[in-house]
Amino acid sequence: MFLNNSDEKLNVADSVSPGICFVDTEILHGSISLLFSNGAIVCVVMGKPNGVSSIDISIDWGDGTSGSMSHDGGLSSRISHVYSQPGDYTIRFTMPSDTSGNLTTYEFVVKIDKSFAVSFNANGGSEVPSQEVARGQTAVKPADPTKVNYVFWYW
Repeated sequence: MFLNNSDEKLNVADSVSPGICFVDTEILHGSISLLFSNGAIVCVVMGKPNGVSSIDISIDWGDGTSGSMSHDGGLSSRISHVYSQPGDYTIRFTMPSDTSGNLTTYEFVVKIDKSFAVSFNANGGSEVPSQEVARGQTAVKPADPTKVNYVFWYW
């Protein structure tokens, strides 16, 4: 699957073929790949920098968080991210395209749609609302339930 623009969505429900964007600039001939592994989106940058010792890449994960990585021309450089909520996210990778400092941005749109309903059994006590939890995340400890003539011990 090739994703050079945001025309297609990389669906990372259970498993995924990598999304690949080929990079062909003055200072890098290589690729950016996205794959899904152990509940996280993993970005892999491959290719040898040309005319520079390393390439600094900034990443906007599309959920209000960002990251950065430096690719020095080794076999590959990796960074990963876990989304807390299902949804469509536009991931933007910005890197220099030449030695003059011009920048190029590559975009991937991913759909994170795997989540789980977590329910709590209060065994006749007050209702404890269920929670929708995204893959790779944990449920939030709810308020302790109450029940007449009983003391709630712990979750």
